[in-house]
Amino acid sequence: PEHPKKNLFYELYALRLPLFLPSIGFLARLWSQLKHADRTTVYDGWFDRRIPRIRIARDVVKPETDPPAPFDLTFDGETKACYWLCMSDFYHYSGIETFG
Repeated sequence: PEHPKKNLFYELYALRLPLFLPSIGFLARLWSQLKHADRTTVYDGWFDRRIPRIRIARDVVKPETDPPAPFDLTFDGETKACYWLCMSDFYHYSGIETFG
């Protein structure tokens, strides 16, 4: 099952209601400064920092072109968030307006 917020987005989009999203730069800046509710670290979403990063084939993806890890936003968080938000479905729908 999908996340209820994604379902809400799709339903509102299907109804052709105007949808406003924070710009990628604004959201990345905001997200990289958002603190976790239980800790003083940056909120990374559901990612668990204790899970090691696994690469399937080192000879296919060179370390210099390796995408940034989507977790641990305390280090270069704004760049990481921008990289991954650019691929988010929500920003590729026609008629979506951004602010910020």
